[in-house]
Amino acid sequence: MTGVDRFLFFYDRDRTGLEGARRAQEAVSSSGFDREADVFDWDRFWPSPVRGDVGIPSSITDPAEFSIGQLQWLRHEGIL
Repeated sequence: MTGVDRFLFFYDRDRTGLEGARRAQEAVSSSGFDREADVFDWDRFWPSPVRGDVGIPSSITDPAEFSIGQLQWLRHEGIL
């Protein structure tokens, strides 16, 4: 066993990255592994009592463009 129970494919926000993430997800799903395989949802919104629904700014197109604080928040929320 690998000790991995979930794969999250978190590639660039462009067409190539999204298609690659979906192909990777399909490969895991069809591999016979009994594991979750998800693609990071760049279009997701989170409710904010102060600002209304908040999404990822369109200016962020690469996982490396997130700040440490943003990545920590995504991790805390169970998204990463």
